Amino acid sequence: MRREYRGRGIAQALLADAMRRFTDAGMDVASLDVDSENPTGALALYTKMGYQAVNTSMAWDKEL
Repeated sequence: MRREYRGRGIAQALLADAMRRFTDAGMDVASLDVDSENPTGALALYTKMGYQAVNTSMAWDKEL
């Protein structure tokens, strides 16, 4: 069901609204964590909205 809503700009509109509210609340920096391997395009959205990578991390798993 979520896929049918993708590509309509909803996430971008919600993120832009949140950033306006952050600014109105006196914040001057917003940060988030993102899985760069996420196939939904989240990384591209955040980059498009002006977010910049400031650090990276790696997580390793091993099934036992």
